[in-house]
Amino acid sequence: MDPFSALFAAILQTTGDSVYEHTKELYGTDVRAEVVSYQGRSISFQYQLWQIKQASVCADQRDQLAEFSACTVSARNFFAEACRYLQKNRGSGWKYDKYKNMYCSAAVSFKPTIASIQSAGENGPLQAARKECNNLIVATSAKATPDLLAERDRACRRYEELKNAR
Repeated sequence: MDPFSALFAAILQTTGDSVYEHTKELYGTDVRAEVVSYQGRSISFQYQLWQIKQASVCADQRDQLAEFSACTVSARNFFAEACRYLQKNRGSGWKYDKYKNMYCSAAVSFKPTIASIQSAGENGPLQAARKECNNLIVATSAKATPDLLAERDRACRRYEELKNAR
């Protein structure tokens, strides 16, 4: 290949690569991963086609329910705050609009996982009656004597009365 053809081919290749990369970025065809720090919490998510992939939000914490729940609540707040900030502080360029639309869309559509873990300890007479009824149901399934059946029926009636009185 002569030097002029080689130079022309290199220019075409560089221009073609540049156009391809710009188009890929403009439409957001690649999956992108982000980790942001918000209010002392690390929030991870992925986006593609300038839309946040809902299932990816805080996915790295999914195996720890309490942490995952707190992370998704923080993520919802982050998306809303990012949206407000981008709406108030008008930027320029196509990327600004893409990010603003992405975060504002997530602020509206993302639903966090809300979970709380509490002790299953005794909380009053209703729970105590329920426990007694359940224990007697188990006991009568192993050994059903007339006295035990009568005791079970009394305990379960008491539980139902307390439950209905609520």
